[in-house]
Amino acid sequence: MRVIVCYPFDPWAIGGIFRDAALACGTQVLPLGLNVGESSLASMILDFNPQVLCGSAGLLVQWHGQLGISRELSRATARIVFHAGEPIRSSVRETCANLWNARIVNVYGMAEFDSIGSESTAESGLTLSPHLKYALRVPLCEAPQRLVENAEGELLIKKEGARQWHRTRDIVRVLDKSPKSDLLWPGCWRIRHISRTDDSLKLPDGSLISAEQVVSAVHACSGVEHVQLQLVHDSRGGATELRIMASVSDKAVAPTPAEFKRIVLSKCLELADAVKYRAVVIKVSFVSSSKLVRTRRGKVKMFVEK
Repeated sequence: MRVIVCYPFDPWAIGGIFRDAALACGTQVLPLGLNVGESSLASMILDFNPQVLCGSAGLLVQWHGQLGISRELSRATARIVFHAGEPIRSSVRETCANLWNARIVNVYGMAEFDSIGSESTAESGLTLSPHLKYALRVPLCEAPQRLVENAEGELLIKKEGARQWHRTRDIVRVLDKSPKSDLLWPGCWRIRHISRTDDSLKLPDGSLISAEQVVSAVHACSGVEHVQLQLVHDSRGGATELRIMASVSDKAVAPTPAEFKRIVLSKCLELADAVKYRAVVIKVSFVSSSKLVRTRRGKVKMFVEK
């Protein structure tokens, strides 16, 4: 199999990701730089006729136009593009797939850690790399918990031989193991990101709401998919408002705002005290997940302060 690896890497395109992709796909590797001004580069790419391209999907779209590559020639071979970096916009994914006659696979997925997995080629989710060890940090459990189907918690990672777990701050749901047809890592665990979290949110009276408390409230409400706490300070000196924003999974029956507020207060005792002594005013609402504030990598933040 013929593989092109595009150098230098984009900011989040870790070299190990491309290495894994190249090793998984074949032997003949052509490394290319960003000097698209050379007239021989287009013919070099087409003569090599790669079956796999490792690099940014956006860069490959740019190259196609700048090098004047014929669409008929570039579509002569069915290809795979291993993209690494920021999540791909749907328009860039579709354009790259059309220009290069390629299936696009996001090797980095939505993780905030160096090369922990790849986008599943069959279904939505992230297939975890076999090069690391994984566990879940679950509320009310001191010891890290092993991965099992349908388990939820914060994903923990460590390298072979390491003593300490690395906290990814990603709340995930374990799906199942990848099929044998998976391009990179067959038989490895698949996960889906639920949200991105910080440790705690400090209220005006100095009390803290922990991520574990919020996650336990979500677990107590069937159908609730994401919860985000937005602390909004009144610039005119009025009461601070805590907006509890929740999204509900498709076809699920959501609790009423009053019921959800009661559950959150029962799990977050310091928040209940802050409400009792009027340190904050709570407003609960159910919204589409698209309305929630996200990190630059697309994950729902648990705590937002405005």
